[in-house]
Amino acid sequence: MISELIKDTADSDSSILLLMVQNNASKAIVIKYLNVFFDQTDVEVTKEGGGKQRAASFDICAVINYQLYNREAKIDNSDITVCEFFTTRNVLSGLLAADRILQEKGKGLLKLSVKMHWLTYPKKLHGNKRM
Repeated sequence: MISELIKDTADSDSSILLLMVQNNASKAIVIKYLNVFFDQTDVEVTKEGGGKQRAASFDICAVINYQLYNREAKIDNSDITVCEFFTTRNVLSGLLAADRILQEKGKGLLKLSVKMHWLTYPKKLHGNKRM
């Protein structure tokens, strides 16, 4: 794994192919961008006593752009969006309810989003085969 930033220029493919040669790699998966966010999927309102209780449900979603290279060229450029249920919590309002989730769960979100994509991307390219 090479964690190096490469500027997105007309020569970026050449830079990636050079890194592959230097590291004797036959294939490379390059993550061009990653966007992780919460999608509020539902707000359930129930009456309790003289008031209302609201429970908001959230999915965690990740959008990632992968580029796949072999030794000669870039062979795929793919945007993948994956969402999965994350949490339900009581809220005062359905608006801005995700802020507290970010404060409480922020550390593990990047790991979770990369895991979600790692499970999805090879299947997209090769069916059920792993590279």
